[in-house]
Amino acid sequence: MSQFDEVEVEGGEGIQVDLRHLLSESLDAVFIVDRSTGVIRGVNRRCEELTGYCLDELVGNNVEVLSPRQPSPKMSPTIWEELLEQPGLHEEVRIERSDGRCFLAEMSVTLTTVNAKQTSLLFMRDLTERRKLERELITKHLALKEAYEELERTNKELERASAEIQTAQRWLVHLEKMATIGRFAAGVAHEVNNPMAFVLENLAQLRGIGARRLPAHLDHLDGARRRQLEATISEQQELIQETIEGADRVSQIMRQLHSFSNVSDQEMEPTNLHSLLESSIMMVNNQIRYRARLERHYYDVPEVLCVPNNISQVIVNLLVNAVHALEDGNKDQDVILVRTRTTGDQVVLEIQDTGCGIPPENLSRIMEPFFSTKARGTGTGLGLSISASIVEQHGGTLEVESEVGRGTIVRMKLPVRSAPPATAEAKQPTPEATRKLQLLIVDDEVYYLRAMKRGLGRAHAVLLSSNAGEALQILAEHKVDLILLDLMMPEMDGVELYKILVNAHPYLEKRVIFVSGGVFEESIKASVKSTGLEVLNKPFKHEELHSAIDRMGIWQKS
Repeated sequence: MSQFDEVEVEGGEGIQVDLRHLLSESLDAVFIVDRSTGVIRGVNRRCEELTGYCLDELVGNNVEVLSPRQPSPKMSPTIWEELLEQPGLHEEVRIERSDGRCFLAEMSVTLTTVNAKQTSLLFMRDLTERRKLERELITKHLALKEAYEELERTNKELERASAEIQTAQRWLVHLEKMATIGRFAAGVAHEVNNPMAFVLENLAQLRGIGARRLPAHLDHLDGARRRQLEATISEQQELIQETIEGADRVSQIMRQLHSFSNVSDQEMEPTNLHSLLESSIMMVNNQIRYRARLERHYYDVPEVLCVPNNISQVIVNLLVNAVHALEDGNKDQDVILVRTRTTGDQVVLEIQDTGCGIPPENLSRIMEPFFSTKARGTGTGLGLSISASIVEQHGGTLEVESEVGRGTIVRMKLPVRSAPPATAEAKQPTPEATRKLQLLIVDDEVYYLRAMKRGLGRAHAVLLSSNAGEALQILAEHKVDLILLDLMMPEMDGVELYKILVNAHPYLEKRVIFVSGGVFEESIKASVKSTGLEVLNKPFKHEELHSAIDRMGIWQKS
């Protein structure tokens, strides 16, 4: 190392520093460079370690000996001049060792006076380790950032999954509520249909008695008494007829209620869309009539293959939505239009209202589960979502068009039913083909048994039984042509009794018609289906019974 006695730091107001102590204690490589010539006047031991040059090779040599032999385009050719002339300057400079290896160094400059000469102290620090640590830090930072982003994605997926689970749970709760309501409605329908069956039967008999017997007594009357009695008979017949029509309406509503609530019945069947529409309209007509005028534009359309209960559910939901879109008090102006047509291989049903319409920002979301435009507490947000799902399961689509202030059109498209193979038309029984039959009616409803005997007793011989034991006893004493067997009885269901009866009397295997008020378990449904026997729903007309008998061919059996 060159020998210098003392150093006076420029601007230091005469502060004296031991140069040898400064050089030996510094952790950086320190070069003492003549500012005017760029010649190295002194170095510390760290300079030798970093550059690979020995003391003698550095001292007296120009500082540019440290520059790479192949200069980098990024490195200024005047870098050393800039460093020597500008105190406080910090630069990153590429340094070449004596063995030709290069490294990046951080250079900083302090101007001093050494032996009355302007001198630059160049401090050099190897950045290799720092850059390595920085790269490692960047790599770890990027890895941490990627892990954080992955964690965010995972959290979002978990939130989405949690929301879907909550939606599914709410949906299941809603469906369970609907199923409970359905079971209750079906039970109500069953309990109403049983008494309604004998009420209608008795009314029919009462009407017949009045028509057959009372006119015969008029022959013995003259004048005012005859006219008075005729008026009484006419009024009586009119009252009975109106009562029958009212009871028929109740019966139709109960059948529709049971059909609508019977969500377990998922069998596809050819269906007349207009009949399905009318039965669905009947269920919500009381809501429609007080809010709007209902218009029907029906065109001839082919049958569709569907699960009637499910499509009826969709229609009812769409009609209720149309009603809810209308304001109170505009009954004379508001219209709900139900329109059908055929487009290609699809049957199209449109339900249009003149209500408030749906804002564009909500239109794309109305099929989402639990999204509702109705006031809180007035809608579940599941109606359209479930309806769309049902229609899609039938191979169709559900579309919505709406304009705020103009109203909404909901369009359901279902595929046309493929034409079935041609079959011979069933022949209706003629009076000559029918004969008096021996009937056994088995039902736990005593009033129903009495009514059926009164109704069928004029055309057939009717035997009655209210339980299984009585039925077996009657069959031990009488050979019957046909059994009308109730499916739902307290001691055992109709299928169980059917098996017992057929086991005891094999000839009855195809001589049974099941009768139901409308509710029976899935296992019973499967058992009934396996028998291939007819099922009549209470209340039924005599014509329906005779048609079923004709299909079974019992008129011709001995």
